Amino acid sequence: MWRNGMRNTILWNRKLDKQKETGAMNKMICKGKLYLGKCDRNGGGRKSCAGYLTWELQQGEYGSIFTAQGEVWNHIKTDIIQGGQCLNEILTMFPRARKARRIVEVWRKHHLNDMKAGTPEQMREVEVFAGYCKENGEQYPDYRRCVDWLKEAGLYEVPLTPNMRATGGFPQDVIDGKRGYRYGERWLFQEIPAEVIEEIKSW
Repeated sequence: MWRNGMRNTILWNRKLDKQKETGAMNKMICKGKLYLGKCDRNGGGRKSCAGYLTWELQQGEYGSIFTAQGEVWNHIKTDIIQGGQCLNEILTMFPRARKARRIVEVWRKHHLNDMKAGTPEQMREVEVFAGYCKENGEQYPDYRRCVDWLKEAGLYEVPLTPNMRATGGFPQDVIDGKRGYRYGERWLFQEIPAEVIEEIKSW
């Protein structure tokens, strides 16, 4: 989980750098911060560390983009002792936080929805593989292992459909129909349902 979260952070920072270079920064729609209370993050028997979930909804090239992260601060609130893509872990510290559970559900489905390596079908198959690895005590699979798995499943290369959109567009031979889209060769945009967007705005 830590490695996957760190990878997302690196990819997001690279994307921001690219946007700054081109001047194509996303426009903010809304953002928020939820205070969860205090927890015993240090294991000392005293709930003294404040927890938060933060989120943003931005207007990107093809539609709304959702991001979220978690924060746990030290007892004097001078430094974050746990932060980033650790929402699952933070949720276990605040099991009664109903709104937090919903935010985490949306995060699991839609975080960085403009930076998907594959189509929904490809991503579902990758998650099946990730679950298989977890059951066998293995780490989250890297890109090359995912490619091998998708090839076995016949999903490494899939036909381009009218609703598929990618940052920077698709290669010309994919557009021309000479071959399909290959997992990981572009960042794909996956639309967030309108009712979920309205829900995020209401937070």
